[in-house]
Amino acid sequence: MSNHHTRDWLGEDWLKLKGQLVTFCVRYVALLYDDDETYSSSLFSQFRDQLLSDLNERTRAGKDVAGLWGEALGLLARIDDFAPVLDKELGHIKKDISPAKVLGQCFGFFLEEQRRVWYAQELNETSARVKTWERLDRISKSLLRKEMQSQALETANVDLHIDRCTEGHFKKLHQHIREHHRKDYNYPQSLNNIRDFFYLFCKCCRKRANVDLQQDDYYSLSKGGISTLVEKLFNTQSAEVLQQCLHQLNQEQSEILDIEFKLGIHSVIYHSATGYRKDKGMTKHTYDITKQQALRQLGECFENAYPQIGAGVNR
Repeated sequence: MSNHHTRDWLGEDWLKLKGQLVTFCVRYVALLYDDDETYSSSLFSQFRDQLLSDLNERTRAGKDVAGLWGEALGLLARIDDFAPVLDKELGHIKKDISPAKVLGQCFGFFLEEQRRVWYAQELNETSARVKTWERLDRISKSLLRKEMQSQALETANVDLHIDRCTEGHFKKLHQHIREHHRKDYNYPQSLNNIRDFFYLFCKCCRKRANVDLQQDDYYSLSKGGISTLVEKLFNTQSAEVLQQCLHQLNQEQSEILDIEFKLGIHSVIYHSATGYRKDKGMTKHTYDITKQQALRQLGECFENAYPQIGAGVNR
């Protein structure tokens, strides 16, 4: 992928990239037909090679200033997978249907799938979850448009520069899904899952999460059991009070602290945070936030017991 430009071709600027590439591809439709104007699967290699050759030419000698064509080439790394699609669609179309139109539609669908696969690899996610995010993203932007129109601020396009990373917006999305897509598991059904999708896929939310984690650096964890946790939080050996406070946490919070500090307070032992998240289906962001919430709750509990000690937590 090209790093010298600032356009987000796989994200905000995706539709422009896809449109340009579909238009470019359709120009080569004649290469898939023989002299009798009959589609031939044996001509796919000719179509592929010419398409890639001309795309390569567009990336050379400073011609690709915005990085569009370089990004396009990356999406076509598996273009041979497109051949069976053309065999099925172009090989059996009716005479009154334009081959160029069919090629363009098929290529657009192919690009969408390749983009999901690539995007998923970058985020260590699955293409199915990328597709779920796209559905959620569309609903989110639609709700924002309606809200802006109701405030007499109609706009033709809602972009990601608008702050969507708020609990209020997440709750509106959750309510919309409960009303219109209840029990349709193509959509996240819980508020927590909606929040997770935003903090994973939305650039604004990811930036905010990074800032939040940096601000909460005081709560970075080290390992070493109850005494280490006490020292980290309170600079004291009040382990008995801490044990009582740990019992006030919910199971998820105490499990996470057990993993991080090796406290030995649960019968099921997870050897790593990664293994726990995988078993529970939890994102890293949710894990980190839950960890911080647990530590804050411990601080409040400890402060209630020993105000002179707890006062040191929020230094």
